[in-house]
Amino acid sequence: MVKTAAVMAGIRRIPKIKPSFSGPAGELRVACEFLKRGYQIAKPLVEREREEPDLVLMCPKRGCNLFIPIQVKTFQNGTRMGRTVRGPTKKKIEEDPFLSLAIYHVQTDVIWFFCGMEGLKDAYDKTQGSKAFGNLDSEGEVSFNFQNGRNEKLEDWCTLNSKFDEQMSSFCQSLEDFNNLKGEL
Repeated sequence: MVKTAAVMAGIRRIPKIKPSFSGPAGELRVACEFLKRGYQIAKPLVEREREEPDLVLMCPKRGCNLFIPIQVKTFQNGTRMGRTVRGPTKKKIEEDPFLSLAIYHVQTDVIWFFCGMEGLKDAYDKTQGSKAFGNLDSEGEVSFNFQNGRNEKLEDWCTLNSKFDEQMSSFCQSLEDFNNLKGEL
């Protein structure tokens, strides 16, 4: 099992926060995680829809920034314990293949990060079994189930996982390759 920062610091329980503050708290925690890892991050000034990005991650490559929109979902014990965390719709993911999803669990201080359409599809297919991403209708939501703040099948997407920085580097490279290809057309 991956040890969280809270467990390593000797904190046994992080108190529940008010539901109205859990969204902004999750956005701040995700932003801090990426800042700690050396990425630049921005908060859009206006959020019009539920599926608009909460944060924008900037991957510096060759003198310019590549922008990755991130939707952040937060859950905590007592409010979503053993329930589903709803992500973006299949239509939204296909419209913006670089839209990423971060899920933050308050009590364990764990963040799962799904890089773009491929990361979301892979994680969804791994956890949903027969109801694969390709079988969702266009308005179907990509969602993940958690029991007591955990989902063993999503360990590969946990930011505490040693492979996380490698996955982010690969994702930024694929975004750069896509932008270069788009510029050549």
